[in-house]
Amino acid sequence: MCEINELLRNGLTIEETHLSVKLKAFICNIPARSYLKCVKGHMSFDDCKRCQGEKHDNMTVFLDNNCTKCTDIKFCNFIDINHHTRVSALIYVELHINMISHFVIDPMHLFDKGVMKRLLRKRLLSFWIYWIY
Repeated sequence: MCEINELLRNGLTIEETHLSVKLKAFICNIPARSYLKCVKGHMSFDDCKRCQGEKHDNMTVFLDNNCTKCTDIKFCNFIDINHHTRVSALIYVELHINMISHFVIDPMHLFDKGVMKRLLRKRLLSFWIYWIY
């Protein structure tokens, strides 16, 4: 953390050009996001902290659009102890990183992968291909 704090504070000088460094977002897939944030993986019920789902027939579903959303304050205070695996080093970055909004949601793991898996499981893929063509 010392290196990132120093870069954020002082910037970086390459030859005679001084560059300031800012963190805008972390763009990573869900396994990498879980690793960086030190939270449970995407196969866990307690994985997503933007909203909370319910278990139905061995699936996590999100029935309510007005679900309780996690905030950065709740995340950093470990309000949901089932979500965390340990303390993330990113919490100690001096210029605060919002542990919720600075992590871009990965659509492949949230939507595409789950839909295809269910289509294959229910043998609806042939119907889907027929409908497309």
